[in-house]
Amino acid sequence: MPLSPPDPSSTRQVERIREILVGRQMQGIEQRLDRLESRLQPMPVADPASFESLRREQREAITRLQDDLDAEKLRQWEETRRLAAQIQTVARQRREIADEAKAAVIDDLRPRFEEWQGSLLAWLGHREKELEKRFESRLRALSGPLPAPSPALAEALRRFAEAAEQLGQAFTPPASP
Repeated sequence: MPLSPPDPSSTRQVERIREILVGRQMQGIEQRLDRLESRLQPMPVADPASFESLRREQREAITRLQDDLDAEKLRQWEETRRLAAQIQTVARQRREIADEAKAAVIDDLRPRFEEWQGSLLAWLGHREKELEKRFESRLRALSGPLPAPSPALAEALRRFAEAAEQLGQAFTPPASP
């Protein structure tokens, strides 16, 4: 009896499965397919029992390939979940470290800033007193009666006094907790 070529639909199925598979097990799968193909080509199909045996082997090989593929998919899915959980843990730890560092910097700088603010307010208070003394001494140094102020001069002095008051209020330290 002449040799009949393998069923074209089964060869297509094997090729299709080969295209689907990826990952570490690809080489083993290709070796299995090569073995199956080598068995299919030289074997004569003399009786229907041997042909059925080949079909059964092919179905078993396809089933094993599908099982291997499913197992690999499951392994990759579990690895992806593990990596996602690990990434979330690292991100949470980095946020906590950043928050702790921020709090440490604030705690470290707060006393220095408050000291600087106190020194600035003391210097401004001292400077204000010196300016008041100079102003008073210059007023006393003026001889004679002061000329009657014009309405424009009175308005300018009023605005100057308001600005000085606002400046003094802006530098008043806030109440300490």
